[in-house]
Amino acid sequence: MLSFSVTFADVTVYGMIDQAYLKSKKTSDTTNQSTKTTNSITGVQNGGSDIGFKGSEDLGSNTKAEFVYELGISAEKDPTPTNRQAFVSISGDGGSLKVGKQYSQAFLNSVHVDPLGATGVAGAVYANILLTGNGGDADGPLRQANGMQYTLPSFAQGLGATLTHTVGTEQDSKSGDGNGIALNYANGGLYAGLTYDITKKVGITDPTDPLKMIAAASSNDSNKLTTISGGYDMGVANLTINYASVAVGQNNIKNTAVGVKVPFGNISFGASISSGTLNVYSNALNKLFSPKINGYQLGLDYALSKRTVAYIHMGQVEVAAITNGQAVLVGRAKQNDTAFGLRHSF
Repeated sequence: MLSFSVTFADVTVYGMIDQAYLKSKKTSDTTNQSTKTTNSITGVQNGGSDIGFKGSEDLGSNTKAEFVYELGISAEKDPTPTNRQAFVSISGDGGSLKVGKQYSQAFLNSVHVDPLGATGVAGAVYANILLTGNGGDADGPLRQANGMQYTLPSFAQGLGATLTHTVGTEQDSKSGDGNGIALNYANGGLYAGLTYDITKKVGITDPTDPLKMIAAASSNDSNKLTTISGGYDMGVANLTINYASVAVGQNNIKNTAVGVKVPFGNISFGASISSGTLNVYSNALNKLFSPKINGYQLGLDYALSKRTVAYIHMGQVEVAAITNGQAVLVGRAKQNDTAFGLRHSF
């Protein structure tokens, strides 16, 4: 007689539904000024809605296996889910290894000091840099597909170190292959983090228009992404700063943002301002142009419960015009967003 038994790991279902009324106004100054205003109902805070499954199994000898499978979902007209995270991990005394699609260390470092989290309105701390292409697929560098992240055992309280590697989708050209390192320190109210990633043959996209390229993928110059973050929580307020830079050859975006988050019981107020430079080299004119890129964001969250939050968020991002000293080559671009939303987590 043949018999068998199957033991399943504990599985948790989690997720979030986020819906907001979003008013977005985009202005582009080219030969003729163009302004477009759109109104929509969409997910805004923390990157929109999602549903996920996660589980773990104790393997003994202080070793544990885990998995996460998370889908981005939409309550709007297009219900097609998207793959946000899908990885398996094993951890123990020798550290932890995650394999699969997962949030990048650059994103985690920058969003850690964003007083409004991964909010999807203009002017977010990380948006000026992390909406640029860098990684194994179109989600990079917020998430890295085909990725491996090895976190070393902590040798001192609060100190962490992670090594990362991504495998590109085009194996013959090695496009998207990359390596990175992340260091962070968290103790008490203090946080400090540094990440550095090098990815082969990936370009940079315009943070105000993801369809526009600033620098095409290069066979000679890799995409280099750096983030340096710090924060101190004093209890009455959390002060933060974030520097980020992404570069391909002479083309790069550099941005510094400072922020503050202040809690008032069930209410939390957050604000950030950012300033940077968009350096674009013109082969035709043999000249480097450096228009300024600036942004700000304000937000008010009201916790109706531990799982339900009502919020108002607004922000602006603006890129100055590019001129050659006599004529405007590329006009000023500006985007203003205002969102009134409700988010429920489960």
